[in-house]
Amino acid sequence: MTEIGQKHTKSLKATKPMQNHGYQSRPKKRKQPSTEEPISISLSEERISAIKQIVLRDYLNKAPSLLIFNSISKLGTGYVEETIINFIKSEFKKQCRTDTFNQNALQVIYVDVPQQKNSSDCGLYMLQYVENFFKDTKTTLDAIPYLHDWFDDRTIMRKRRTIESLILEKASKFLNLSASL
Repeated sequence: MTEIGQKHTKSLKATKPMQNHGYQSRPKKRKQPSTEEPISISLSEERISAIKQIVLRDYLNKAPSLLIFNSISKLGTGYVEETIINFIKSEFKKQCRTDTFNQNALQVIYVDVPQQKNSSDCGLYMLQYVENFFKDTKTTLDAIPYLHDWFDDRTIMRKRRTIESLILEKASKFLNLSASL
């Protein structure tokens, strides 16, 4: 039972209707819980995450958002946000011919995505984020910001092999074409 249930169980039991023995009694005044007394509710981490997700989804439907998928967030994220917002401001100025871009109207969301284990796989991770995002956009948007288990390291290894094979195939065709000239 939660703390709320434990604290107020006695007062709830006292308010149950009593048997009437032929006379009418006045209802007893219940003591109201003190407003100074803190009420705490214990929620599981899963429940808290679900509530945050619902609130975020509602917000995403109403405001422009910048979703940041950073595969190496352990190095910091501030520079990423600043760089992207400066780019958006620059493009806004060019396209709209005004400096009135309201940065505060843009909600910046750092998506919890799979993290790379080295400093060389950022391109592979970026390609995988884009592929997964467009594969099922609605499901992805519903899951934001919690996509940390979106894919595993094996997916990145397969992507690396696929790109390597494609490069070797194209290089081979180019070399065969060059040799025939």
